[in-house]
Amino acid sequence: MAAVLSMSMVFSSLAAEKLEAPTVFWSEEREALPQWSRVENAAGQYQVEAYKDDTRIYNSHHTFSANDKSEILSAGGFISYLEESGIYKFRIMSLGDGNNTENSDWSSFSDNWSFTKANVTLDVPSNLHWEGTTACWDALEIPEEYQSYLLGYDVVLYADGNKRVTHHNIRKTSMDQADYMDVEGAKEYTFSVRAISNTPSVIFHGAEGKSTDIYNAEDTKADVSGTLDDILKSENTDAVINAPDALKGDIKDLQVAMQSDTEVLNKIDTLERLYYRKTGVKLKVKSKDVSEFDTGKVVIVGAVLNAAGSKNVIFNISKPDKASVVDETAYKNSIQFDFSLQNAVSELKVPVRISVPIPDSINPKFFRILHDHKDGKGPVEINPLTVDINTNVTPAMASFTVTSFSTFIFAEAGADFEKIATPSNATEFMNLAKALPDSLDDLETEEQEGVETALLKLMAALKNTKINTSIKNELLENEEVLLKVSTLLHGLGGKDITSTMDEGIERVMYFSPASGFFGTDELPSMHFNFDLATPSNAREKLVFNISMELDGEETIELLSPMKFHLAMPKGYTYSKNDTITVSGGKAVLSYDKTFDCLVVFTTRLGTFKITRSGSGSSGSSSSSGGNSKSSSTPHLPPKSPAGGRWAKSGNNYMYYYSDGLLASNCWLEITWNNTTHWYHFSASGIMDTGWIKDNLGNWYYLNVSADKVYGSMVTGWNLIDGKWYYFNEKSDGYKGTLLTDTTTPDGYQVDADGVWIH
Repeated sequence: MAAVLSMSMVFSSLAAEKLEAPTVFWSEEREALPQWSRVENAAGQYQVEAYKDDTRIYNSHHTFSANDKSEILSAGGFISYLEESGIYKFRIMSLGDGNNTENSDWSSFSDNWSFTKANVTLDVPSNLHWEGTTACWDALEIPEEYQSYLLGYDVVLYADGNKRVTHHNIRKTSMDQADYMDVEGAKEYTFSVRAISNTPSVIFHGAEGKSTDIYNAEDTKADVSGTLDDILKSENTDAVINAPDALKGDIKDLQVAMQSDTEVLNKIDTLERLYYRKTGVKLKVKSKDVSEFDTGKVVIVGAVLNAAGSKNVIFNISKPDKASVVDETAYKNSIQFDFSLQNAVSELKVPVRISVPIPDSINPKFFRILHDHKDGKGPVEINPLTVDINTNVTPAMASFTVTSFSTFIFAEAGADFEKIATPSNATEFMNLAKALPDSLDDLETEEQEGVETALLKLMAALKNTKINTSIKNELLENEEVLLKVSTLLHGLGGKDITSTMDEGIERVMYFSPASGFFGTDELPSMHFNFDLATPSNAREKLVFNISMELDGEETIELLSPMKFHLAMPKGYTYSKNDTITVSGGKAVLSYDKTFDCLVVFTTRLGTFKITRSGSGSSGSSSSSGGNSKSSSTPHLPPKSPAGGRWAKSGNNYMYYYSDGLLASNCWLEITWNNTTHWYHFSASGIMDTGWIKDNLGNWYYLNVSADKVYGSMVTGWNLIDGKWYYFNEKSDGYKGTLLTDTTTPDGYQVDADGVWIH
C-alpha cells in the first residue's frame, strides 16, 4: 500500500492545447434537446452526459462534420432516453485529437429541467416487414392536433432474438440494415420500431412494435451462392466480365453472405481470379508512413471486381489526417489507418474482404477493429472479425468485410488506464473498477503500472466528498467489484489495519479502499465498538450501535462499505423479510449459516435498526443454525433480463442486462428464439451447464447438448448419462429442482440420488 500511496501522477502536455469547455443550455425551440456552443479546435467531437435525479441515463459521443460551422450544436438522441417524469440536467466535454489538442474539463451542468410525462402516447408502428435487407414500416396515422409532434422512429435490429444495434430518430419509414447484419452464424434477423415524440410532455413516445417478418440469412446465402455458381459455370466471357453489375443489385445480401459464410467468400475469390484472366485488371497495394505491420502481407478479395476503366486497382493504406476519438474505457494501444480504393467505382458493386497482419504492439487474443464511417456516430466495432492465431505462422492475421472505406482503428480490447480521467461520478467509478483485471498475475510491468494508475484514480474519487456517498451506494450493490479493488490494492503492497472488537462482533471485513487513507507506512489501530439496545418494542425492532475508533478518535464516516458479522442476539429469529436501516447511510442485512450470525454490509457506521417481519416468520435462529427451504427463493432474479443481450467469449456464454451490467450469481428467465427458459450464471458471469447445486442444497441440471437449448434448465423426466431423473415442473419458486428419495407426481420412486428405481 505504501508504494501505491506514495506514487504521484504527472501529466505532460508539451505541445497539446487543452480545449475550452462548452457553454451548455436547453433548447428554447424544442423540448428535451441539450445544446451547447461550438468550441474552436474541438474537431467536431464532444461527449454528452445527461442525468435524471442525479443518476446518469445518457452517455453518448457526438461527431460533427468539419464542414459544420454551426455555432450551436445539439444532442438529438437524448430524447429517446426519456421514460419517466423527473428532474434532468446535462453536461458536455470537448474532445481533442490526442495530438494537438487535449480534452476539455467537463462543462458546468445545465439548468435543471423539470419534465412531466404526458398521459397520451403515439401509436405503435404497423406493417413491419423486410424488403431485401431494408427494414420497412407504415407511417403512423396521427390525429390532426398531434401531427406536428412526431420527431422520428427508433429502430432496433435483432440477430436471432438478441439486440444488435439501435438507430435513433429515423425520419423515413425504411432503413437498410446490411451493414449491421454481420453476426457470424445468425440464422435470422428481425427488428422493432418505436415512434418518438418531439414534445413528450404533450404526447409521449409510442410503444415498441416488433416485426413478425424475418430476414432469413440462411436462405439468402443459398440464393447468393446459386448466382455465383451460375456465373462460374458459364463459358460465356461476357457473363464473367459483367459479373460485378450482375451482383451489385444484391450487394447487401452478398455482404451478409461474405461476412458469415466461407463458401461464398471462396466463390468470390474464384470469380475475381477468373475476372483478371478475362480482363487483365490486377490489384496493387500501396502504403505511406505505415510501419506497424507488413503491408506486403495484406490479402484483399473483391477489390478487382470494383475496377473502373483501369488495368490497375490500387488499395491505399495511410495514416488519417484527422484522428478519430476512441473510447479509452474499452480499447487501448490503438493505431489508426485510412483504407481506400483508387481506380475503382465510387460506390462498390461487390463487398471487399480484407486480411491484415495484427501489429506486434497489440495482443492478437484481444484484437479489435473499429470502423469510423464518418457519419457522425463515431467508430463502430467490426463484427464478425476473424482472427487467425497460428503459432507456426507469424504474424497473426485478422479478416473482415466492408462495403465502404474510411478510417479503421486497430486496437486491443481493454481499458487504457493512463488516458482515463479520475472518475467524477459513481457510474465512471464503477466502469473503471469493472475494467480492471481480476488479478495482477501474469501482467507485464507496463500493464501493472496501468493498473496502479487506475487504482490511484479510484482512491482519489473515493476521497471526493461530493461523490463518495453515491459511490458507496453502488459498491454496496456490487460487493464483488469492491473485493476486486481490495485484492488488487493488497497485491500492490496493501496492509491490514490492526483491529480489536467488542464482544458481540464476530468478524469485521474492511476493504482496502476504506482503510487505505489513514497513513502510508505505519497504519493506525482500529477498535470497533458494539452496543446492543433493548427498546420497549423489542418484539418488532432490534437496535444496536457500531462505531469505530482510530487511535482513540471515534469516527462514523467510511470511505467505502464495511461488513460486520455479529453474534446472533439471544432470542432473535432471523427472517429474510427483516429490514435494516442506518441514519445517513444504507445497509444490507443477511444471515451467515456457517457461523450462525447476522451479517451487516453498510456504507456508514452508527445506530442500526432492524425492523422484524413478525414473530411468526420462518427462518434461521441461533438455535436452529440454518435456513429452512421456505425462507429463500432460489429463482428470484436480481433484475429483469428484458432488453439484455447474449455474448460469447471462447466457449463461454454470458448475459448482459439492458444497462450493460453483466448478470452473475443468479437465475434468469430469458426469452430466446421465441422460447423462454431458465439459465444460471456463476459468480464470474459465465452461463453454467450440467449439474449445479444451490446454497440450499438443491440440485439442478442445465442442458449440455446443442441439440436442445444449450444451458437451459431441464424439468420433468430426463435421461442423463444412462439414468432417469425427475426435476420439479411446477412454477412454485423451486422449478427445476431434482426430486430425491420420494415418489414423483406420476407415481414413480426415485432414490436418495434422484435416480428412478426400476
